[in-house]
Amino acid sequence: MESGVVGTSGLGFTSLIVCSSNLPDKVAIAVDTQADDGVSGTGQIRAQLQTQANPNTVANPASSYVETSVSQYLVCKALL
Repeated sequence: MESGVVGTSGLGFTSLIVCSSNLPDKVAIAVDTQADDGVSGTGQIRAQLQTQANPNTVANPASSYVETSVSQYLVCKALL
């Protein structure tokens, strides 16, 4: 189950962001690739690998996705 949240920082963003958690790796990769640059640590869409339900955002996300078919990601987009 995905959950959405709006925050003011995280994943290297310093502005208002909206996030969705528990996204399967294939979905997170597809969203970033189709709507942004396809790299989890840069651009207007950024992601972090989830190790727990509804995690706090980290300051510097990993720079690439890892597709394992079981991984889940927290994906955030900057609201301009």
